[in-house]
Amino acid sequence: MTPFREHPLPRYVFAVFCTGIATIVALVTRQFFAHGTLSFYLIAVMTAAWVGGRWPGLLATFCSVLSIDYFFLIPTQSLAVQSADDIAEMIVFSLVAVTVSFLQTAQKRARSALETLNQKLEERVKERTAWLSLVYDITGAANETETVDQAFRFALRRITSDPLWHYAQILTPREDASEILSPSHVQAVSDDPELMKLQDGASGIRIRRGEGTAGRVWDSGTVAWVKDVAGEPEAASKDFVKAGLKSAVLFPVVVGKKVVAVVECFSRDRIEPDQQLTDLMGAVGIELGLSVERKQLQEGYTEAVWQQQRRTAQELHDDLGQSLTGLWLLGTSLTEKLKETDHAPLARKLADGIEKSLEQIRAIAKGVFPVDLDSQGLMAALQELANVMGSASGVACRFECPDPVLLEDNRVAIHLYRIAQEAITNALRHGKPQEVVVSLHPTEEGIQLRITDDGSGILGPSERKEGAGLRIMRYRAAAIDAKLRVESNGGRGTLVTCLSHRAHRG
Repeated sequence: MTPFREHPLPRYVFAVFCTGIATIVALVTRQFFAHGTLSFYLIAVMTAAWVGGRWPGLLATFCSVLSIDYFFLIPTQSLAVQSADDIAEMIVFSLVAVTVSFLQTAQKRARSALETLNQKLEERVKERTAWLSLVYDITGAANETETVDQAFRFALRRITSDPLWHYAQILTPREDASEILSPSHVQAVSDDPELMKLQDGASGIRIRRGEGTAGRVWDSGTVAWVKDVAGEPEAASKDFVKAGLKSAVLFPVVVGKKVVAVVECFSRDRIEPDQQLTDLMGAVGIELGLSVERKQLQEGYTEAVWQQQRRTAQELHDDLGQSLTGLWLLGTSLTEKLKETDHAPLARKLADGIEKSLEQIRAIAKGVFPVDLDSQGLMAALQELANVMGSASGVACRFECPDPVLLEDNRVAIHLYRIAQEAITNALRHGKPQEVVVSLHPTEEGIQLRITDDGSGILGPSERKEGAGLRIMRYRAAAIDAKLRVESNGGRGTLVTCLSHRAHRG
């Protein structure tokens, strides 16, 4: 009906058609009705006004008056009117028909306006619900993720999953230049080649504090809208325009009173600034800021524990270990001097006790700090771990490393070692395997650690209950931005894989 209503001629033709139908019906039925002929014409006027609007209704009124006069008033087949009663009847009919036409038109417009309002309201409710869902999902993920990187990546994926946003990136201060922002996380709609190309070139963006919209958001800590990306002065906006992006909203990630990152969300639609959306995006920034603050505190605590462990291991080895070594040498010397006397057994017992304590101190220091600081320390530590676990359990446990893996970051090495240690312990405790294999391989993406066994395997997802050991492994993997997978080893045993992107070959 929309094309019909948009063009005036069909509406007027329809009004004449309705009048013609009313005339035919009235002529056919007048032998059965002494009165009531005007009712058919009122129906025609109402129909013409409802479908076509006010003016087609008035046209139907005019045609109805002519038709009544010509066919039904004496003299028939003439437009002359002789009776005063007929004139009064025609005037009353005209007034009623005009009133009906106006009322029908007004009712139709009111109903149309109400339908439009309801439609807009439903769309608005859906839009607000989607935005609230976005904030809720990002808030939940920010609380559950182990690291800031994971929280940022999830936030971008969730933002670009909304039909409103097609490209998003998070700008953070560069490590080598704290006054310059650069994209650290980027997410585009995956099936769009133009946006994927834009994503690949994002690493070249450099923004100074206070310059451009992102720089101003970084400096002020407030949400900003860009209604027209093409009007932005930044050089990067040219690439955004080429990719078809038209509007953007930028909001800060704030920790305390400090802006630690700026999130940019781009759309290919023209979006006018909206206060409610502004508030919701600000809420997303606040939640991400709280997540960053929690993760920074957690990482700071972890680093403090790590440093304390290093100091403890160093003190045990250097201070207490050296003191016990001196006492052991003194005890050995004393044993030699008293070997021909009755005190020789006591002196030997003293020396052996000191030597045993020294070995215990070294073992404790080795447990606290199992990986040596040189780049080959992880390989040696995993080899020793396999030997010790195999000897202690009686299960064949071997280490495979066909190509040298040189790892300079000792912190990453420690976490990989602990993941392997926990995986072997879980396999021996729960799987009852005949063999456990630890392998270390360099890849194009980083370093891959694999622990496989031929035991009873793991339960299905519905039956599996994640224990403390697996949670610890996941936390350690997240701490070094590694990907951890625990799965069935082809139906026999368990396969634990940890791929560290931060680690690299020397």
